[in-house]
Amino acid sequence: MKFKHYILAGVTALSFGMVVNTLTPDTALGSRYYQPFKNVRYSMPASWRGTYYNSYGDTMKVNKYSIYTNGQADYKSSWSGWRKLAFAKVSKKYYTLNAYATMGANSSRRWKMYRKGGNTYLYHIGAMNSRAKWKKYVKPIKYKTAKYNGFYFDDYSSAYLQADYGSQKLYTSSSSAQKKSGKHITVKSIYHKYYAKWDNEGKDDVLRIRYGSKTYFIKANGEFQPYNSWFDSSIKRIYSPYSPSSKSKIVFPHGEKYSKAKYWSKVQYFRGGTLDTNSWKMNNGKWVSEY
Repeated sequence: MKFKHYILAGVTALSFGMVVNTLTPDTALGSRYYQPFKNVRYSMPASWRGTYYNSYGDTMKVNKYSIYTNGQADYKSSWSGWRKLAFAKVSKKYYTLNAYATMGANSSRRWKMYRKGGNTYLYHIGAMNSRAKWKKYVKPIKYKTAKYNGFYFDDYSSAYLQADYGSQKLYTSSSSAQKKSGKHITVKSIYHKYYAKWDNEGKDDVLRIRYGSKTYFIKANGEFQPYNSWFDSSIKRIYSPYSPSSKSKIVFPHGEKYSKAKYWSKVQYFRGGTLDTNSWKMNNGKWVSEY
């Protein structure tokens, strides 16, 4: 879709929301739409640049010196006439993209950029008061995920002591682990990478834990998992021993939809549960510290 098609058609499949078929000041001006705008600039503001999409799957790419819709150029600063990129203010909140358009049918009409819920939007008021909203695409931050949400019988895989379990006793034999009695060591680090696999094919619910160069045993009850961070979808919050910037250390469960998170808590063990020590909020594709 090119903007001129959208404007000439008045309302197309690319616009959505309520449409009022009454003449606005823009449409009433018709061929007299052009006015000598002040402070025209031939590049798009940095805050407007990026890739946007609407609910119909169309994309709009706003570059510094050009604007493309669905891969086709609409305006460029190097062009002349009504297709020249000429950014100018038309009212308190709205701007036009082609200030040198001399006819209302060729004008890009009114646009504004706003932020809501941590996202950036472009809002367009077109011919016949038609409305369209475009949401800015933000590349999701990717973290590591476990290959499998469990442990194997025949091979060791990475294991992490869960933050809400506290210190654990690792026994020197499987029988001691089953009885929870005998020679053992105590581990409490939620940052250390252990290695684990099922002992006796998991028949006794005992995990073999590799710690350093030695092997220990524990009667498993969820204390060790192949991941160290998790996402609570009901409140859209991530819990992790690490801050969002520690990408190389964070591991989520296999298949976890952590990209939907709005909040992030850095946690540590505290009285049979966890204590939040720091918190972040997702804002326009970035984690911003709350405390």
